[in-house]
Amino acid sequence: MQPILIGYFARRPRTRAEDQRLLPTQITELCNVGHMQSGGPPRWIDLWLHNRYWVYSTEAQAWAAAVDTANLQRVYDEAAKQWDGVRGSVQRIMDEYIARHVPRPEVSFSADDSRFHWDLFAYRMFPVRVAKGVEESCEVEPGDLEPVQPLPDDYAWLGLDVVNRQCDNLFECSPLNCNGHYSTETVNRYCLLDQLETALQLARHWSGGKYRDDGAYVGPAELGPYFIVEVLRKTLRAS
Repeated sequence: MQPILIGYFARRPRTRAEDQRLLPTQITELCNVGHMQSGGPPRWIDLWLHNRYWVYSTEAQAWAAAVDTANLQRVYDEAAKQWDGVRGSVQRIMDEYIARHVPRPEVSFSADDSRFHWDLFAYRMFPVRVAKGVEESCEVEPGDLEPVQPLPDDYAWLGLDVVNRQCDNLFECSPLNCNGHYSTETVNRYCLLDQLETALQLARHWSGGKYRDDGAYVGPAELGPYFIVEVLRKTLRAS
């Protein structure tokens, strides 16, 4: 079973020094997938550049949404008026702006440049959906208006996450982080897993879910279905 690249996203992962919780000593950063975990760009959803997995199909789109948010919002608003919200036409105008005006993530940044403090991630999802303790095959079709850009060579593999997606849009909860299961499972320095079989076992366990007699949900994690996602991060260069 091979994972399929679904897209890119820029965020600022919380570090051990910044987090208020008492994290296990081996965790230095929280790089979990769920969007409720750590900071993506402000108002990134409003730009409507994301694909069906609510990540970006190209590095340039993900990067621009983080480092040029205000201007990109202005371009979106003007294009939406011009094209009455027709998504394909609006996205083409935004991509043209990005190509002309937004420094690409391949360039070097000085350490005090605010753009250098964004991390650019890539995500690959396995074609399996786990619901109520049962695995089932699922098609991974990340392309929406455009295919996903092939993964460049300068990405490092960080680990695997188990994340739910109840509403068939953005990834929501990564129980290793948001339900505190980093304290009961063996995780690496990024609060991620190293083995696919472990990820599948946890997905089966967490997706089963238990209810009290009065109907209240009691866990052991958020409701499923769950998916297994590989997390990779681009190596940004300081000048």
